[in-house]
Amino acid sequence: MKRNALKQSLVTTLSFLTLLIFSSTTFALSTVTTSSSLNWQGLSFIVDGYDVSTSIEWAEHEYSNLGAYANDDAAVSDFNSDGARVIDHGPWRTLDLSAATDNATGNVSTTASYLSTQVSASADGVATIDAAANADLHRTGDFMLFYAPGGEEEYYADEENYGGYGYHLNLTIPYTMLIDSFGDNNWSFSLIELTLSKTTYVDSVGTTVEYGYDSISNLSSSGLLSISADLKLDEFYSLNAHIYSAVEATENTPAPAPVPEPSTILLLGSGLLGFGWYRRKQKKA
Repeated sequence: MKRNALKQSLVTTLSFLTLLIFSSTTFALSTVTTSSSLNWQGLSFIVDGYDVSTSIEWAEHEYSNLGAYANDDAAVSDFNSDGARVIDHGPWRTLDLSAATDNATGNVSTTASYLSTQVSASADGVATIDAAANADLHRTGDFMLFYAPGGEEEYYADEENYGGYGYHLNLTIPYTMLIDSFGDNNWSFSLIELTLSKTTYVDSVGTTVEYGYDSISNLSSSGLLSISADLKLDEFYSLNAHIYSAVEATENTPAPAPVPEPSTILLLGSGLLGFGWYRRKQKKA
């Protein structure tokens, strides 16, 4: 009986230690996510100190170009894209595009109020070594300033002083950019751009002049993109918004948890053996 009880305690101890070592083995995990957005509804047009946002006339032209891509280990990939010209005075387009694999997702979304991208990727070094995703979004709208805060007489007087550009425009739009990364082998890139330009055509040949530009990249933050420019009334200008997001997660090898030191195992084993002896003694009593 004594020998059997001791043998049983030893088997229990060894089983417990084996379970402890192998169940504590974990694998490395790299994850990265980034999202960016523009609040189109928050577009503000201030002309010579007057808010003319509600009087902006968007021309019969909107161009949107959206694409999303996701990839696992360069073997499994998904792609989704759309480009369209909308010749209409109607509302801005509402569209969602997604591309997804097991460990990567890309998404772009446009509505009358917001433009946004979101991409994510993860790799554990076992099922997935490398995962990547990106999302690309453009929106262009042509607009014309009709409103003259000081009246037409002031506008034409200013034309002489400002070389034909009688009004100063301050344009702003709210943005948000978030980047979340876990692991040592991640890469991400995020960019939001705003461009104000004008294209003039002569004999079907277009010449584009840039009047203003602002951008934010690779920074978790929120705030305003802004452009200041001297413009004319009754002429068309183009406002282009561009958001691009890309991520990649790479994990080459699993990372086992540290194996317990021999002294720790010995101490734990002695304790379990002692516990077995104590239980046997209690039964005898």
